[in-house]
Amino acid sequence: MILSRVWWAIFALIILLVELVHFSWIIIWFALGAVAASILSYFYPENILLQVELFLFVSIVSLALLRPLTVFVLKSATIRTNVGRIIGKEEVCVEKIDNARSTGAVKLF
Repeated sequence: MILSRVWWAIFALIILLVELVHFSWIIIWFALGAVAASILSYFYPENILLQVELFLFVSIVSLALLRPLTVFVLKSATIRTNVGRIIGKEEVCVEKIDNARSTGAVKLF
């Protein structure tokens, strides 16, 4: 049944589009499951239950195994700064802030 292959492929594309908008690295693994189910539907077009089971299996396994690796690789590629430690702290302006000249100073407490 070609229709099931088409639906799985459309479902994978929708998931990829949602991931591109959201970019959380959680939803993309379900697209992998949909692609796997689409491939399986080529060989077993009438067995929808097997396709759904493979979709769930590939999605959950790839989410559990590949997402931590992906997050680790992406976090190691980012530049770490200390900007997070100043959030919520009080400050006093010790030199006039001039955005046009890019001058000024603030003391943090």
